[in-house]
Amino acid sequence: MQVLNNQELAFLAVLGHPELTSRALKLVGREHVDLFHRTFSPALNVMWQGYTEVIKKYKKEYGLRISKDLIAAGLSEKLQASNSIPGEMLDKCDTILRRLMSGAIPPLEEGMSLIKELVQLDANRKISAAVRHNPDIKALQEAVDRTKRTMSTLDTKADVNAGKALFSPFKDIEELATHSVRIPTGINWLDEVSSGGGRSGELWLILGPSGGGKTVIAVQYSCAQALMGNNTLWATYEQSLEGDISERLISYVTGHSLDDIRDKGFNNLEPEIQQQFWTATAGVADKLQALDMTKYEVDEQDPQDNRGMYSVWKHVRELKAKGIVFKSIIIDWIGAMMSQVGAATGKDLSKAFRFMTQAEIDIARAMAKEENVQIIFFHQTNKKSQNAKPTYAPDKTDSKDMSDMNNYFDIVLTLGNRDKNNIAWFNGAKSRKAQEIRKTIELKGAYSKFVLADGYIPNRDGNFYKPSAEYEPDAEDDDEVLNRRRMAASSYSREIN
Repeated sequence: MQVLNNQELAFLAVLGHPELTSRALKLVGREHVDLFHRTFSPALNVMWQGYTEVIKKYKKEYGLRISKDLIAAGLSEKLQASNSIPGEMLDKCDTILRRLMSGAIPPLEEGMSLIKELVQLDANRKISAAVRHNPDIKALQEAVDRTKRTMSTLDTKADVNAGKALFSPFKDIEELATHSVRIPTGINWLDEVSSGGGRSGELWLILGPSGGGKTVIAVQYSCAQALMGNNTLWATYEQSLEGDISERLISYVTGHSLDDIRDKGFNNLEPEIQQQFWTATAGVADKLQALDMTKYEVDEQDPQDNRGMYSVWKHVRELKAKGIVFKSIIIDWIGAMMSQVGAATGKDLSKAFRFMTQAEIDIARAMAKEENVQIIFFHQTNKKSQNAKPTYAPDKTDSKDMSDMNNYFDIVLTLGNRDKNNIAWFNGAKSRKAQEIRKTIELKGAYSKFVLADGYIPNRDGNFYKPSAEYEPDAEDDDEVLNRRRMAASSYSREIN
C-alpha cells in the first residue's frame, strides 16, 4: 500500500468526516478555493468530482452521512470512466479507497489542519498569479525587492555615525549617502518627485482643493504600503472609516468599479471579486491600521491628550509595545485635526490657528525622528488656488501662502483643480528635484487612484487636452461635431489662464 501525501490524506479525511465534507463544499463552492488542484493531482480532482456526484445522488436520502460502500462505488466508477490518469496515480487512488473501507482515516483535527494547508497553498498560487498579471501589484513587488536589496546593502556596513555629533563628511560619505533608506510609495508620480520614496523621519505635505482627491491619495498610498508589507497608520479626522473610505479600499485592492461596490455592498458582490480582495490582502491584512479620530475620546486624566499629534503618538507607542512598528503615518487632514484640537482645548482657532498648527507640527517632527517613521499630512490649498480654473498650475507661492508651511516640511506637493475629464496639474513645489516638477495627473475615480497623464496641456477654455490624441469619429458624429473637435485640437495653448 502506497504512502499518501498531505493532499491525499486531506481528501481521505474529507471522505471520512461529514463535518469536513461540509466545510470543503463551502470552500470550493462559495469561496472558490481549488482544494484538489487539477494541475498537481488530476486523480484527486477526478475523485472530488465523483464524490460531489455521489453527494448529489444520495443527499436527500442520507445527507452527508453516506456509507463508505456507496462512496467507494461512486469513486471507482468515476475513475474507470477517466482516461487521463497515469497508472501510478491510479494506485494512489486505490490506496485511498482501501484506507477508507478499512477505517484508516486521519482524525478530524488532523484533517482540519491539512485542509488549512491546502487553502494556504491555493491562496499563494492566486497571489502569485495576481502579481504576474496585475501591473500595479507587479510594480509594488518590484519596489519591495528593491527595498530588500537596499536593506541588505546597508546591513553589510557599520553605521559609523550612530550617536556621533561630530564626523568627517568626506570620509564617511558612503555611509551618509545611504544611511536613510527610501520607503517607496508604490505610486509612480509620488516616487518621481521624491526620487524613489520617503525617508524615515521626514514630514510630507500634500495640498489639494476641497473634494480634489486628498482622500483618494490617502487610500492609494495606504493600500500600496500595506500590499508591500509596510506597517501604516491612517489617522482620519473628518471621514469615518465606515462607508466611503472602506468602499474605496475595496475598489483600489480589487480594481473593481467603485460605483458597483457602492450600489451592491461588499457582501453582495460577485464571489470572485470578494475572493480577489481576500487573496490580495492575505498575509498583509494587519499591515494597515486605522485611527478614527472622529470617534476618539480624550483621556481626562492626561492634560496633553487633545486629539492632536500627541494623541496619535500615544497610540503609536501603545501599538509599538504590542510589536507593531510603523513605517508611515497619514494625517488626513490638518484643518480637520485642528478643529478637533480646538474643540478639545477650548481655544479660538481663528486667533491662533497658525501657532497651534506649528505646535502640532513640532510634535510630529519629534515623533517622526524618535519613532523613525515618515509622516504625511494632507491639507487644503488656499482660496486663490481653489477658485482658479483647472488650467491654473499651483506653484511654490500657493503652499507658502499656507502660513509658510513650506518651511516645516521636507517635501510639499500640490494638486490643482480637476477639469471635466478629471485631469489636473500636479506640482512638486518642494521636492528632491533641482527644479519644480509640473505634470498632469488623472483621477481614476472608479478605481480610487491617480495616475500620470502625460501629454495633456491646458486649453483656453479652462480644460486639458491631449494634442497627440487621434479623434476617431463616432457613428453619431455629424460634420459639425467633427469640425468642433478638430478646432479644439488646433487651439491648444500652453499659456496658463
